[in-house]
Amino acid sequence: ASAFVAGIIVFLILYGPLLTYLSLYLGAAFGAAPFVIGAVLSAMSVTTALVSSQLGRMVKFASESRLIKLGFIPYALSLALLPFMPHLALVAIPVVIFGIGQGITIPSLQTYIAGAAPAEYRAAFMSINTTMLRLGQTLGPLVFGLVYSRADFDGVFFYGAGLALVTALAGFIGGRVLR
Repeated sequence: ASAFVAGIIVFLILYGPLLTYLSLYLGAAFGAAPFVIGAVLSAMSVTTALVSSQLGRMVKFASESRLIKLGFIPYALSLALLPFMPHLALVAIPVVIFGIGQGITIPSLQTYIAGAAPAEYRAAFMSINTTMLRLGQTLGPLVFGLVYSRADFDGVFFYGAGLALVTALAGFIGGRVLR
């Protein structure tokens, strides 16, 4: 169950602060054109692809469960840095850091869930996981929309960073939260 919760939180953060509110922020704070916003967000996707392609090497040093927990740290760092970027070009730095978190966390979650599921129930587990990811994807813009209505863009990024940090700490301190 904790892996499913981690998946919800990953997609809550991805579709809330990053994809929805970072796009709006780049337009509002820097007057960025849609093409430029897309290019900035593409940096995250490229980084995610490069990092996730190295999962086989990473699991030699840390288990999938540890990688999942560690992956929330780049999320927290990137979101906490975003409000402090004075120039549009510098926004690429936290976006790339976020991509590192994505590249570590998402494939580790998929591998962990598939490995934890009994073979005869693996398809059901993966289906439940997909449902949980879509729940996070759906709730992200809504939850952070409430944050935005109270605390503007900085609040969205800082609350997202806080959620990522709390999730990482809960994983490490909670002991059996993802074995």
